[in-house]
Amino acid sequence: MEFWVPDALVFVILAVEALTMNRRKGTVRKDAFSYQITTACFFVGYFSAFALRRHPPFLGTWAVFAGAALALAGTAFRYWAIRNLGEYFTRVVQVSADQKVVERGPYRYIRHPSYTGSIVACLGVALSLRSLVSAACLMLPVLAGFGYRMAIEERALCDSLGEPYRAYMRRTKRLIPFLL
Repeated sequence: MEFWVPDALVFVILAVEALTMNRRKGTVRKDAFSYQITTACFFVGYFSAFALRRHPPFLGTWAVFAGAALALAGTAFRYWAIRNLGEYFTRVVQVSADQKVVERGPYRYIRHPSYTGSIVACLGVALSLRSLVSAACLMLPVLAGFGYRMAIEERALCDSLGEPYRAYMRRTKRLIPFLL
């Protein structure tokens, strides 16, 4: 049973992604291929992590279930962030003329809560694989992809929204409240 749990977690995460896909009309696209790069990083990370999961496990069976809980919590947090962003959530970086800085829900504390949720979900999947090698293979590309994506998004939002977004950046952290 412990081997199908990580596979099921990936399915749940991808299903949430598919259900939340949104692209608005009348927006200026400023993506710089960040969606494709982030997606490629996810595929590289997941493929390599799952390919190496058969190596001797570092952690016990408890890690499978703890990882599953963490992955589901991260996915729920991501979904909450997306719901709070509302119509401004899109897969590609684009800004509309009427867009405002969103500061409700998890956006009160961090600028990229949907990425925080994804990273927590990935950590859960990594934990459920019970292998340090798999965890590193999963997390390094994912973190690199999100790092690139956040830089693109913040540049686009600063350019489009100006001082209100820069002030928001000064008040909040990127991923972890009060820390990072």
